[in-house]
Amino acid sequence: ASRINYPGIVKYLGWGESPDGGPFIVSELIDGQSLAHLGHADAEMATGWLKQICDAIEAAHRVGVVHGDITPNNVLLDSTGRIVVTDFGFASTSGLAHDTRSHVQHIEPRGGTLGFAAPEQISSAFGEIGPATDIYAIGGIAYYLLTGCAPHGTLSEAMGETLSDEDVTVDRPYPFGAEARLAQVAHAAL
Repeated sequence: ASRINYPGIVKYLGWGESPDGGPFIVSELIDGQSLAHLGHADAEMATGWLKQICDAIEAAHRVGVVHGDITPNNVLLDSTGRIVVTDFGFASTSGLAHDTRSHVQHIEPRGGTLGFAAPEQISSAFGEIGPATDIYAIGGIAYYLLTGCAPHGTLSEAMGETLSDEDVTVDRPYPFGAEARLAQVAHAAL
């Protein structure tokens, strides 16, 4: 992630190991708060934020980085109104655990936050983690900005809902305006 040079991506300045042996990362300070702590947002403003998120993730994809955990907690709004995508902790993911005796793959999360994670982050049967994984999460962000909740229910329901064949829909219709655009992004990306 330190290879990404874009104003909408947190700048990673260095890393190291603490005296106790724990790893740490040094990044720029973002004076702001996460989308998860903003409360209800005006739909026009939320649409602008979503565009900034898309531009930032496009910059990451251009240098071959897949974020892997785009959630309202990992997107900050700074004091100037700039959106900054943070927490690239799942940008490098490991594969599924294999049972070598039976050659059966176990369903085991491969990164991401349940409720926003794409199906391929839960099971490799849905394909490899790649740019589409982040696009799915952007749909989750659109859904969140519109409804105030994750697209896939509570944590106990999230895995089953993510892996189901059912389309994610917004409970009430939004026929026009910014709400309709957010609903369209959520439906198409999820």
